[in-house]
Amino acid sequence: MSRRLRVWLAAGAAALMLASACSSDGKSNAAAPVQPFDFTGSAGSVNGKDIPAKVLADQITVFKQVPGAAEAALQLSTLTQDKSDEPTPEVVADLLSTEVAVTAIQGELAKRNLAITASARKVATTQVRASFGDLADKLPPDFLSQIIERYAAFVTLDTELEVKISDEELRKAYDSNPNNYQRACLRHILVATEAEAKTVLNDLKGGADWAKEVTDKTQDKNSIPDAGDLGCVPKGSFTDEFEKAVWEGPVNEYQGPIKSSFGYHVLQVTKRGVADFDSVKEDIRAEQTPQKFTSLGIWLQINLPKSNVVIDPRFGVWDNQTGQVLPRGTTADGLKVTPAPSTPTSAGPPGPAPSTTATSAPAASSTTGH
Repeated sequence: MSRRLRVWLAAGAAALMLASACSSDGKSNAAAPVQPFDFTGSAGSVNGKDIPAKVLADQITVFKQVPGAAEAALQLSTLTQDKSDEPTPEVVADLLSTEVAVTAIQGELAKRNLAITASARKVATTQVRASFGDLADKLPPDFLSQIIERYAAFVTLDTELEVKISDEELRKAYDSNPNNYQRACLRHILVATEAEAKTVLNDLKGGADWAKEVTDKTQDKNSIPDAGDLGCVPKGSFTDEFEKAVWEGPVNEYQGPIKSSFGYHVLQVTKRGVADFDSVKEDIRAEQTPQKFTSLGIWLQINLPKSNVVIDPRFGVWDNQTGQVLPRGTTADGLKVTPAPSTPTSAGPPGPAPSTTATSAPAASSTTGH
């Protein structure tokens, strides 16, 4: 099972897609009668922690006020039922699935006595704002802060769950195949025409200062502070003629003109060969470290089915196999049923309907210490 990690979670969460495929496309049945939602009371709970229905209503209100926010947050193009102001059952189920994940994650942080870190908040702020783009500043400030804080909670727990790779393991990976860590260190000067590149090449061979040539002539302005230095790179970093010159041309000699899609280059490879372990250690660590939220996704896959998840049928049906809330009117086997409409009484809105409770699944054979 698996559900995408979304860059934002209900009422202010961010990006966490649970470990199961999205169950719907967010489109309501145009022929079906409008089914209203009653956002009073509780929408459900996780291990006894209540999920107020108002949390869902507040999110939907913001989505209605800020066009495009729902699509950015939920990746669903349809927010309301046909010719109605009522949210679709798919939207409500999606938001509630997120709330289940948020509640479980917050509970685990409390259990581990983990506080959200400043670095996690910094990552969360950057990612959430990037995800919403210009819409971020149109969201209510409190709402945006909630999103960032929840995303920071995800980052904090994911970091805690992440498998830590020791230096000894990194060294073993390096020693097993050091040729994987060949590096070429190089610098360049980029100009627009072949004639300009020939002029630069001749100037350098005549004793011109490299740094001055870079400052005066390169079109790669970002490289000027580093005097055209492109660092030490692995094989396959470039294409066509440039790659061939880097790996087959003479070391420490000026080469050019070399054509690329950017223009013409004068190139100098200053060093080439197998890099020492210390210089590539962090590259190896990055290669072997799972992508962000992988550890958190695995934790949710293992732990949500073992959690006591209760969902009020007014809002959806909990599917313990996929770890998500299915839209109201859907059975856990995927069949669609017609939900009974809410019927207010003279005493006020109806109370919660009988709940659907997740049963505990057998424990996984290994939880990698999580």
